[in-house]
Formats: sequence, structure tokens, C-alpha cells
Amino acid sequence: MQLLLRLVARLPLPLLHRIGALLGWVVYLLSPRYRRMIAHNLDIAGLDSARMRSAVVSETGKAALDLTP
Repeated sequence: MQLLLRLVARLPLPLLHRIGALLGWVVYLLSPRYRRMIAHNLDIAGLDSARMRSAVVSETGKAALDLTP
């Protein structure tokens, strides 16, 4: 696993962000719990729109990959 993270960390940032956004969408589409959590949080914030949801999903995936060593 550590080797994989080191390889990912060597990727250029724009490519890493594209992969992260894709990863965010994969998780969103495969996880009903994650979808409910995002919908609930956006509802609480009063920001429940398709555009905001899309941004949240993409940015969460990007942030997950930005944490690689």
C-alpha cells in the first residue's frame, strides 16, 4: 500500500486532481451511505443543489488524494 501511495504522490497535481475527482464520484455512486451523508450535510447547510453536490463529491475525492505522502 505504501508503494502505491508513493507512486501516486509522484503524479503531477492536475492529474492527481482529475483522478481524485473521479475517485470521489466512484465512491459516491457505489456508497448509498456516503450519498445520504452528503445530502444530509448539504440540507443542513441550506445548499442542496446538484451543482453544489457535484462540487462536494469532486473536491472530497481530490482532498483524499492530496493526503498521500
